[in-house]
Amino acid sequence: MGWTGFDGDDQATLALNLVTGHGRAMPLLWLSVWKDELKDRRNDFEDACPLRLSKLAPPGCRVTIVADRGFGDHKPFAYLAELGFGHVIRFRGNIHVTDAFGETRTAAEWVGKSGRARKLRAAFAMALLTMLGAAGESLGMDRQLKSNTSKTRTHSLFRQGWMLNELIPNMPEHRLMPLMQRFAEMPARSGLVCWLIPEAQ
Repeated sequence: MGWTGFDGDDQATLALNLVTGHGRAMPLLWLSVWKDELKDRRNDFEDACPLRLSKLAPPGCRVTIVADRGFGDHKPFAYLAELGFGHVIRFRGNIHVTDAFGETRTAAEWVGKSGRARKLRAAFAMALLTMLGAAGESLGMDRQLKSNTSKTRTHSLFRQGWMLNELIPNMPEHRLMPLMQRFAEMPARSGLVCWLIPEAQ
């Protein structure tokens, strides 16, 4: 997935290409826009192409999005996970990354001197965000996350949890406290058993 700019006609194209075994990239989907339309809407276009691909991919087809560091932001990662897509996306070595056990290092430190890619477990974080989304939805907070008046679920529980997590730092206390209380109740409600591992002294 990548952007290409065309200065001659003041347009930019976002393309999703199939990476083949012989090393060439075959265009699958693309979207061309005027460059002045990109301001404040770039993320909308970058969401639209993978969403379209998710509707066209045959059942059972596993998709991995490969992109450069222009897409290296946490929001696209969450969106691709919501669509069921894997991803391999470059980002700067000074970005801090936390694994499922709470250890934080810069990306460069995770990779190490060999330069070989390393896979970190993110399932625990995804489970927590999904529970946060379920807690918010049980309190009716999903209505404030929608851009429409639909009575059905618009965002997955994982996506709702991600959005609520972004709002928590500035959330008023009268909304935050019920959310935190309900979130604390979620493991018991879901039958989930949490094992707490104490840090080594």
